[in-house]
Amino acid sequence: MRHGCAEAAGFADVANHASIRQHAAVTAAQRTRYGDDRMSDNDTLLHLADAYYRTTWQRWPSRGSRVGLCEYDAMLEVPDEDLYGEQLDFARATLRRLEQVPRPGPGSDAWLDYQTFEAHLKLEELWLGSLELWRRNPAEPLEEAVAAIFHLLMRRDLKDSDVAEAIVARLERVPLYLEAGRSRIGEPARLWVEAAMTAANGAHELLQSAADTVTEAHPRLQSAAARAVERARDAVRGYMDWLGRLADGPLVENPAIGESNLLQIVRLGHGLSWTTADLERFAEQQIAYWEELLETAAARIDPSRSWQQQLADARERFARQQHDLVAEYRRVTAWLRGVLEEKGVVDLPPNERCDVIETPAFLKPFIPTAAYSAPGPFEQPQLGIFYVSVPDPALDPDEYRVNVGQHFGLEATCVHEAYPGHHVQLCWANQVQSMIRRLAHHIVFIEGWTLYCEQLVQELGLFEDPLMELEYLHAQLWRAYRVLIDTSVQTGRMTVTDAIQLLVDRLGFSHLRARTELTWYTQSPGTPMSYMLGKHQTLALREQYRRRHPEGALRKFHRWLLSFGSIPQRWIAETLAQQG
Repeated sequence: MRHGCAEAAGFADVANHASIRQHAAVTAAQRTRYGDDRMSDNDTLLHLADAYYRTTWQRWPSRGSRVGLCEYDAMLEVPDEDLYGEQLDFARATLRRLEQVPRPGPGSDAWLDYQTFEAHLKLEELWLGSLELWRRNPAEPLEEAVAAIFHLLMRRDLKDSDVAEAIVARLERVPLYLEAGRSRIGEPARLWVEAAMTAANGAHELLQSAADTVTEAHPRLQSAAARAVERARDAVRGYMDWLGRLADGPLVENPAIGESNLLQIVRLGHGLSWTTADLERFAEQQIAYWEELLETAAARIDPSRSWQQQLADARERFARQQHDLVAEYRRVTAWLRGVLEEKGVVDLPPNERCDVIETPAFLKPFIPTAAYSAPGPFEQPQLGIFYVSVPDPALDPDEYRVNVGQHFGLEATCVHEAYPGHHVQLCWANQVQSMIRRLAHHIVFIEGWTLYCEQLVQELGLFEDPLMELEYLHAQLWRAYRVLIDTSVQTGRMTVTDAIQLLVDRLGFSHLRARTELTWYTQSPGTPMSYMLGKHQTLALREQYRRRHPEGALRKFHRWLLSFGSIPQRWIAETLAQQG
């Protein structure tokens, strides 16, 4: 077996957990044994999901690779309009079949599986059908093509000749991939065209790095890798020329998806039946709450200086110091892991490891400061990769200091990305017995957990520096504004230009940083709001759990919560409600 992968033949035995196919085989054997050839409703659901995911991975092999299945590594889809249409039709057909399966009783594991699979299919239908961002976002083809190759570079054993050959095979498919992207794009947004140009600049370096890495490990592939990367880079250059022509034409300034579509995402993706008024009210309450706390904390430190001035000074002081940033991130990450174990706050997943490494040069255009890459559900061991982007010393001195200053508060970044944040939660999600929920990826839980973790370490008193508290409160206020901006921009109540200015005026962002924020806000409707919505729901769930289990320790709550996978907190709350 290749490092980090589940081979096709071993899919049913990944991580020693029962998969859909295992469950189906067992129940079939039981029916034969007892002379009953009827299939239960739960069996039907599991078979339906099994067929759906397997067919989807065959159609989109990059998705199969991403979950940890090596059989798809040497393949790469051609994402033209036909492929998206086929997937949309398939999702709708599967949804019709699912609707014929009786819905299980609320709160049960079977009900959670049904809810999760139904939401996935309906969201797929929404994204591919109603929203059709795949027709409008020229950055996506570039980013996805790069991601498909990058995934193999970082998550496979490059000493394995099969992996090297798979990378070359994907490089050979890049021209077809980008041509398919060009063929389907129409009426793109200005922000997205600019993002695509940035992605294209980074893509050149990544593609060349992939070829160089393959050649270094396997000299026999030198000529094949060189041919493949040259054609791939030619395709990127052609894509950049096409982007230039797009930029000279009419572009969409405000790519709102509309109120009804946004509320669908909130309901299906976040598990909340909220209205736009509910979202706006929540955002305003949270903004007022965190602004007051921020101003009070700043006054305690220095009444003569605003929080904006104090944080700017702190970043400037940090930037003037000598730093080995990767070593600092490693030290804090290791310390957090140990102290959380010592305090008995969070159980660590089995077979997990989080490596803190410097962001490869080819990836830095995509990661300004730090980022986390989670292991796939079927990967073993469960290795998380925590990237730290070290600024280039050759930068202009002022620009260099600004880039270093962005790492002020790196302790909170380690909490968010590693322990007890993304790494811990996503590795636990990969252990869920239910294959449907192991494959779930509801961002309201994922980002809600990380924002909850930022508050948790404050409650535990892990950081004594008052400026760290100020940075924490500023980060919370930022996420509160995301709810307002996400709601207002996607419903057309606020323009992109106004949202950028809001971040500049109220949070002290540079214009460039604010514009970068709005680029991904508009590309991922519903995601920016998920952080604060998810944290709010997690805290409500903690209080609900404490009322039911007054003797329960915080560690027990976390163990219970993380056992469900990445699904909306509101659905998990239903399991408590059904306990009577």
